[in-house]
This record gives sequence, C-alpha cells and structure tokens, in this order.
Amino acid sequence: MKSALRQNLTLAVLVLTGINMRPLLTSIGPLLPDIRAASGMSYTLAALLTALPVIAMGVLALAAGWVDRYIGQKRSIALSLLIIAAGALLREIAPNSGLLLTSALAGGVGIGIIQAAIPAVIKRLFARRTPLVMGLWSAALMGGGGLGAAFTPWLASHSTAWRDALAWWALPALLALFSWLAICRHLPRAPHQTSAAPRVALIGQRRAWTLGLYFGL
Repeated sequence: MKSALRQNLTLAVLVLTGINMRPLLTSIGPLLPDIRAASGMSYTLAALLTALPVIAMGVLALAAGWVDRYIGQKRSIALSLLIIAAGALLREIAPNSGLLLTSALAGGVGIGIIQAAIPAVIKRLFARRTPLVMGLWSAALMGGGGLGAAFTPWLASHSTAWRDALAWWALPALLALFSWLAICRHLPRAPHQTSAAPRVALIGQRRAWTLGLYFGL
C-alpha cells in the first residue's frame, strides 16, 4: 500500500474511531425519562450513567504508559472498540439498572484506553502533521457527542423500543473496529519500549500543574 494512501486511510479510521468516543454518554440524556421509567432508577443512579464513564476515562488517562508498554497500541485500540460495542449492545438486553451501569462503565473503560493510546499513535504515524491530525481527532470526538445526542431520539422513534436506539451505537463501533483491524496490517511497528527509556518528571513542572488545574476546572 502506498504511503500517501495508507496515511489517508489511517486518518479516516482515526476519525471514525473518534466519532465513537462520546455517543455512549450523550445518547443517554434524550432517553433519560424512558430509562428511569423502565428501570426504576433514581436520579442519583441515573446520573452515574454519565458519571461512571467520565471517572473511568480520567483514571485510565493515567495508565497511558502501562497500556503502551504491556498491551500495545494496535491491540489496545482494537480491544477498546470491542468493549465500547459490547457496552452498547449490553443495553439491549433488559432495562435493568445494574446492566445499564455496567454498560456505562464498560464504555468508559474502552474510551479511556483509546484516549490514552491515540496521542502516541498520532505522533508516531503523523509526525509532520501532528497538530492537524490531533485537531481532526478532537473534532471527531465533539462531533460524535453531537451525533449521539441528536440521532438517538430519531433512532428511538424508528425502533421497537428505546433500548434499540441505545444498542444501535454498537454499529459504528464495530465498523471502526473492523476498519482498524484492516489497516493495522499496513501500519509500521511501534518502537519497542524498554525500562531504560527516559522519563519526563511532570510533578515539578509549573506548566504541567497549570494545565492540569485549567482542564480540571
């Protein structure tokens, strides 16, 4: 596969992957009254449907080095897309609060692993276009969130039950998974990480704390 074509296809797959990072969260809001009525969830439990994924994403953001070292970039992205798809399909089974919370946590884990791995993948594969590709990735994240909120009511109105509308979001995740597996064979291998690799100490850096506080707030 020619280098330019490979890069363009890889970029398209990354954008498709980014679109899958938010619908599992934003699809909940439009159907929340139906979800609460069917499952009997309190407002506190219902709030966990979006809080649990965010917490999981935050925790796994700290595990980027571990994911890169022990799982690998290619496998971690494939595994994460599979987990996201499974989380969406789990919502089809029954309007049970336990299953719904499990699906939310699974989605958060999958999203968190991908978001920890993707920056390194982009820097490695698009070294000369990193800012542009990171911008497209961020736009895909936001666009996916908007799609989840906008299209879920439409899916619900054209489905037998509201659960079908939530489960439909497994389809783009599976499409991204198969696309990633197809393109993986043509991607260069990631450099082997050794324990002797230099590490950057962020604790003592003022800029790191400033950025952390800014994004945290």
